[in-house]
Amino acid sequence: MHLAEIIDERIATKQDFHELKRDMKEMEQRIIIKSGALIVASIAITVSLIKLL
Repeated sequence: MHLAEIIDERIATKQDFHELKRDMKEMEQRIIIKSGALIVASIAITVSLIKLL
């Protein structure tokens, strides 16, 4: 391997950063949806327990 190939493999391009940013936005949306579902489930469980007691 030549030095230029080694350097070329390790340098991040603008496209790499755009892909990373897109992936992070997708992950953020999934986290928000999952945390919202957890909140709804916890509220439903709490209401059910209050009605039982």
